[in-house]
Amino acid sequence: MVPIARTLKDMGFRLLATRGTAAYLKGKGIQSDTICKVSEGRPHVVDFIKNGDIHLVINTGIGRRSSLDAYHIRRGALMYNIPYTTTIAGAKAVSEAIGALQKEEWQVCPLQEYYAEDAAKDKGTGSKGGGKKKPQAAPSSGPGRKSLKPQGKRKKPGA
Repeated sequence: MVPIARTLKDMGFRLLATRGTAAYLKGKGIQSDTICKVSEGRPHVVDFIKNGDIHLVINTGIGRRSSLDAYHIRRGALMYNIPYTTTIAGAKAVSEAIGALQKEEWQVCPLQEYYAEDAAKDKGTGSKGGGKKKPQAAPSSGPGRKSLKPQGKRKKPGA
């Protein structure tokens, strides 16, 4: 968890953690602000979600009390459209994806365009198969952003 927290902190995220996690991170040299678990009183993590102060939830808690808290956290994250992960592997993937989005802007491109480019390269060089372009995507909101939803009608299988 430490490398993920350090990566998120380096990308400019403010880290909020429950008491035990905050103490652990502090011992590893990573500053975070302490918040209450749902079962510890208010203001707690769900209050921060409702107020728009949390933009990503990583909840890897273990145990009965954590399980009860996790229900409320998951529900709050779902209701307020906040990304939520419960595994270290998921948290690592999310942090890497955020890092990639911060490094360069990604654009939406239909698969047909990749194949058209490869076909044009093949005709010009006489080679079979071309260099594949890296797939790109863009956030579905914000000014000037394209939607990630498929465009046009899809054919039914066998049609």
